[in-house]
Amino acid sequence: MRNNTEVKRLITFCLALVLVFSFSGGALALEWTDFTDISGHWAEETLKKGVEDALISGFEDMTLRPDTPITTAQMITILCRVLNASEKADISALGIPHDAWYAEDAAKALYLGLISADAGELDTAMKRQDALSMMAKAFGLVISVPESAYLVDSYSDAGLVLPENRAALEGLLSRKLVEGFAGSLNANGKITRAEFLTVLYRTVHSYIEQSGPLPDGGNSMVKGNLNLSNKSLGGNLWLDCSATSASFLNVSAPFSEFIILAHRLNSLSLQGNSDIGQITIEGINYDLNFAPTPETKLGVLRLGGQGSAQISGKNIIDVYVTGKNSNVSLDGEFELLVLSGKGNTVTLSPNTFIKNIAVFGEDNTLLKEGGEEGTALPMSIDINGRNNSLSFKTEGEGVTALTIQGEGNSLKAELSDLDKLIVSGRGAKLDVNCRGAARGVSIQGGENRLNLKADHSIEGSFGGKSNEVYLMSDGEICADSTGQAGSLSLYALKVSDFSAKGDFVSLRLRSGSALGKLSMEGRGNHLVAETDTALGGVIMGGAENVLTVDGRADSIEVSGSKARVGGAGHAKSINVDVYGAEISLSADSLVNDKGNVNPEEVLKRVSNVYRGNFTLQWALENDYEDYEKELWVNTKGYSSKTGYLLWINLAMQRVNIFEGHQGNWKLIRESIVGTGALGSPTRQGVTTTTYRQAAGWTTGSYTCKPVVGFFPNTGYAFHSRLYYPNSSKLKDAGIGYPISAGCVRMYDEDINYIFDHIPLGSTVVVY
Repeated sequence: MRNNTEVKRLITFCLALVLVFSFSGGALALEWTDFTDISGHWAEETLKKGVEDALISGFEDMTLRPDTPITTAQMITILCRVLNASEKADISALGIPHDAWYAEDAAKALYLGLISADAGELDTAMKRQDALSMMAKAFGLVISVPESAYLVDSYSDAGLVLPENRAALEGLLSRKLVEGFAGSLNANGKITRAEFLTVLYRTVHSYIEQSGPLPDGGNSMVKGNLNLSNKSLGGNLWLDCSATSASFLNVSAPFSEFIILAHRLNSLSLQGNSDIGQITIEGINYDLNFAPTPETKLGVLRLGGQGSAQISGKNIIDVYVTGKNSNVSLDGEFELLVLSGKGNTVTLSPNTFIKNIAVFGEDNTLLKEGGEEGTALPMSIDINGRNNSLSFKTEGEGVTALTIQGEGNSLKAELSDLDKLIVSGRGAKLDVNCRGAARGVSIQGGENRLNLKADHSIEGSFGGKSNEVYLMSDGEICADSTGQAGSLSLYALKVSDFSAKGDFVSLRLRSGSALGKLSMEGRGNHLVAETDTALGGVIMGGAENVLTVDGRADSIEVSGSKARVGGAGHAKSINVDVYGAEISLSADSLVNDKGNVNPEEVLKRVSNVYRGNFTLQWALENDYEDYEKELWVNTKGYSSKTGYLLWINLAMQRVNIFEGHQGNWKLIRESIVGTGALGSPTRQGVTTTTYRQAAGWTTGSYTCKPVVGFFPNTGYAFHSRLYYPNSSKLKDAGIGYPISAGCVRMYDEDINYIFDHIPLGSTVVVY
């Protein structure tokens, strides 16, 4: 047992620490031998040390009760005293009595961010994950980048860990301060007094007065300010909340982390030949001008908490800004800048060089203005997180790689050459201007907006969904489109071969641009070539693609179904090799042998016999062309008194809806259906819709609704697929092949369309 003098020297400032406060009542023993439940306990040595250091006290029945779960109130009281916290927050939102024994420490814990205003009942046992998370936050051990947490996932109950606790638990696991239970974290279990004390001593081995000597090894916490000189340390060091300044002169601790938990830190110095692994500032109101002298070396400076700092020099390797609503200015040379946390702003001086920048967190801002000299920016910038903003301008060499992930991030940049731009997040807004070339551009993700200008050239691929891209270059653009439902505008003296492989993308070739070869292979794409544009060879494959030429085009080959070619411009030649294409663009030569379709050929192709393999996939892959459907109903001479006509095609398992009049029917909607099975076929012929029934039909085994009847005085009708009686749970989802008892099964949206839009008395053709 250590002597009383040593105990007093190490822990004078925390003698009052107890795990049970007003409840303990009687006299409390100070010698561990007085307690009846220490000997033989798995944490016996830790409990002995806790008693000797007065970190834990007992009960009137001479027990420590080491296996009793610790409460939130007990936890915050211990931590606030260990940290020597003094600043308080308003606790009215907590809803606890102001005379509660833990009220004062609750105010301190709320100020420190250990609890939130909606913390709930504090005088109840804590879950293990919440207790450990609070411990990590109290000692500044939360990892800098929450997105990099991976050790937590190696435990069987990782799914139980709340998102707000992951980074804290990762910090403890990475430092081996916490161990699991047979592969489990026991995240939602309780944490006992003994377990808490064990983690506490694993974290900090000794508690030292401001004037006390520091041990060479082990982790220590110092009370108040620290002026450390001519010392080599092997362990980590904490300064408690009462510190306002810290200075290090000729301190060698290349593998140590110094964590400053000060309420108000206003002075930090690193001088002489000091070499420190990491300094972390986790205070609430720091205000620093930190400029290490040239001979020093600092591996990492981490700015957590909240405050402002001006950092300068060339001997800090990495800077992490991980707190909340902090303002940081950097002037110097750094290997890495990590900007995470929330609401932080980092400003880079014109003379700052940073090799790599990574942005995480939420609502963070990075600013850099170009100057007359030394305006180099990083080799790479990675942006993740949410709603982060970067803005910079360079006059010299700079960024060569940009990676944009996350959601809602924005970037405005003027730089030299760009070797890589990868956008895979969502909702990004990017405005990039390159004085040289932009290469390796890849846009994926969704709903991103990119305005990219490059003096020399642009090369890239543009995919994703609903992205809007504007490309402009005084040189050449080489690109392809693989996206969906987006837009892509091109402006360049020359656009080399371009391939539109995506679907429903709006493409625009700006006035004054020339495009070498265009291939439209996707579906529903629309390319507009503005006036004073020049197109080389155009190949229109795919389906439903549209080409509008307001400039000039050499040759246009049309082979995709439902293609349309028009505009106010002119083409040298157009060759059409598909039925149903619409060609209105003027051309010197137009070859359209299939433009004048022979109705007799269509009548022969259309059948009323199903020859599929009784799968939905077959129906998805097989159907007549739209022009064939229109030609068939118009050639057959069908009429309808309502202006609507429905054709139930048995061969392709479709309901085709037309609008117009006899001889001029236009297809407006088509639906995959399920008609009568082989033993109960749908009746063929010409009839009308006869009645509507919103409630549909309900039997003892199914419900289908709504219902629209056809063939008067019969049971034939359009209706939904079969649901369990009076429920929204599908009983029989079959569709796309003959399956019903004679009616026409439809998807809900399709039968609802007929119910809502098609008047009774409309003609129905079953063939």
